[in-house]
Amino acid sequence: MLLRTAAVFRSLRPATRRFTHYSHHRPTAMAPPGYLLVYSDPGEKVSEDGFNDWYDNEHVPLRVEVPAFLSWHRWIADDNKTPKYAATYDLTSFEATQKPPYTTLAGTRSEREKRLIRDVDVLDRRTYELWGGLLPEPSSFYDPAKPAPYTVFVAVNVKPGTEDAYNKWYDEEHIPLLSKVPGWIRSRRFVLKDWGQAGVQGEAGQKEPPKFLAGARVGVDGGKEEQRARARDEHAVEGSDRQGLHRVRFEDFQALQNLGEKRVIEHGGRVFSTPNL
Repeated sequence: MLLRTAAVFRSLRPATRRFTHYSHHRPTAMAPPGYLLVYSDPGEKVSEDGFNDWYDNEHVPLRVEVPAFLSWHRWIADDNKTPKYAATYDLTSFEATQKPPYTTLAGTRSEREKRLIRDVDVLDRRTYELWGGLLPEPSSFYDPAKPAPYTVFVAVNVKPGTEDAYNKWYDEEHIPLLSKVPGWIRSRRFVLKDWGQAGVQGEAGQKEPPKFLAGARVGVDGGKEEQRARARDEHAVEGSDRQGLHRVRFEDFQALQNLGEKRVIEHGGRVFSTPNL
């Protein structure tokens, strides 16, 4: 199974708003909000047109009617690497995904959906819960009804016993640095609660994703500036006890590969973009 440590994504279609849905459902319990991130690639056994027709006209429409889903957006990789596609969903809570009507979705799949899930190269589902740490408030550019031009995701595993130090650094140093970058819109962090991988390579190479996920929304002018800020930040902590850092291979800081001993065991990043807004 292909597990990428870097990716650059853009909107799946020029008419980006058609791929974003916001329901009127809101959380009713005190459980933290949830988040669903799905990477996918049709591979060689499924046509591109067939895959997108299924995803846009069958898979997503069935989910946006379920109260657990608050928003959704589809993306496409901008770097010619795989997996090629991604989808993001805000959820009322992780708990809402453990009971009907969410749990009935898998059991009521059409024959086409069953075939596509079996034949695609990768369908990598990761369900998270919102991290409870204090983070900067969104900037004045934040609009919950409009997708940001860029979304950056960073997934991380850390050594046992170092989570507190890592979370303190991320919340109090790393994200505040990003919030000062021109074009920054919003940052959030999540903790992995559930995962699953399907498809040809997905079934063959089951691997649990990293525990922590961070997402930053940035504007058009902030895309490369955000990357540079993260590069400076990573250099600043290079002398710490993080280990095995597999740095995101963004164009602006490829030199950050093989940084030596770090606290982080596993570290992968992705950039998504939404042009033509």
